Amino acid sequence: DEKNVKATCSCPKLAHFTLQCQHVAATILAIEEQQKMTGENELTNEFMSIFQSSKPQSSRQQRHFEQREELEVAYTLKPQQVEEDELLWAISLEVDSQLIDAPRSFLQAVFQSVAHDYYDPKLHCFSALNDAILYQLRQIVRDEQLYGSRPNDDDALIVPPSSWQALAPLITQAEQVSIHLAGRQFQHVEIVQGTPPLIFDLKEQQEDVVLTVAGFDQTLIFAGYQMFFSDGKLYQLTQQDCERLLELKGMLQKANQITFTPTQFEIFMKKIVPGLKKLGQVKL
Repeated sequence: DEKNVKATCSCPKLAHFTLQCQHVAATILAIEEQQKMTGENELTNEFMSIFQSSKPQSSRQQRHFEQREELEVAYTLKPQQVEEDELLWAISLEVDSQLIDAPRSFLQAVFQSVAHDYYDPKLHCFSALNDAILYQLRQIVRDEQLYGSRPNDDDALIVPPSSWQALAPLITQAEQVSIHLAGRQFQHVEIVQGTPPLIFDLKEQQEDVVLTVAGFDQTLIFAGYQMFFSDGKLYQLTQQDCERLLELKGMLQKANQITFTPTQFEIFMKKIVPGLKKLGQVKL
């Protein structure tokens, strides 16, 4: 009770004195002061702990005196159709040959420095490159949580175009990375700044000119990444060229050739061929 305090003191108090002695009063005042200081100190200590808290052990291999085991990481890329005409990469992980069937919880454990089925921060670490790749994947998970865009496929992460720019130069350096596509497997990811391996063949057919295109088999167009995939290589293109290839591929699925009248061919040579040469080899 704040108003009634029961206290005793061993001092020889006068018999006719009904109030508590000065020793009890001094003690109560000291307790009150201590409570005020404690409340203030808690706030102060909490503030200081923000800057004084010990840093969790890094998942990255240290340059000196590192005694933890370095874990190997393998990455598998598979094309995932997210919309009718949009493809994105889905990436899955293996750590020391063990498939990570819940990559989101694994990445969370790694960067919160807590133990996981396949990782213990006290015992394990990753190379600088793998740590950087895993960090970029962790950022994808955080974006999923922020925007509520988590896909149904829990054993892989969908790489959005906004994340690919930072991830691509790292993933191309990884020792263990593969692309799986329609039963085929490519053991390396290479990004090239060249012309896609398409052949635009123009041949006369009576009075007209017929265009056929070769090289679209086993290829993918990632418009979101502005890339064209063929035979294990990713060709960097402009957004406009990616859209043109998507439209052209759709046309050729309806008809395997395009016919030009003499008048149309004259316009084609002046206005279309220069842009076509950016997309492949033009054979006249």
